[in-house]
Amino acid sequence: MINFIPKEDKLNPDVFSDLEKLTGVKMPNDFVEFYCNHSAIESTEGDLFIDVDNEPLQFDDLFPVEYMIEKVEQLLQHGLNPNQQGVVIPFGYDSALNWFCFHFENGTSTPNIIWMNSEQLVLEGSQLSGIIKVRDTFTNFLSDLYEEE
Repeated sequence: MINFIPKEDKLNPDVFSDLEKLTGVKMPNDFVEFYCNHSAIESTEGDLFIDVDNEPLQFDDLFPVEYMIEKVEQLLQHGLNPNQQGVVIPFGYDSALNWFCFHFENGTSTPNIIWMNSEQLVLEGSQLSGIIKVRDTFTNFLSDLYEEE
């Protein structure tokens, strides 16, 4: 069974203000609501996965907001140009420390969820390669997680 563990002290959505200033985008409402109200996603049966094209991707946990900011700064330092590739905000990770991210394509206010191999990301002109589209919303991402021993 997958459990969404409620926070004892809920966070104020303003916790994302520095991240939003850095990226120039507003975090998705479904993510903000979940993050401010829950401390963890736990599995009672084993590891958590999400299928993409019939291939399982493992999901471990969400990053703290400070790590999200740090990861965005790393991407910018390594040449990610939001004007060309869109805005990428890592929000979670797998057991190999690959990232689950929001990807705001140019001109969009609603991001897709992508998975990226954090060590093999390739920036090719206006395109990101080495990424896999996972879902179109965070709500769909949460609802499609499953457990496997």
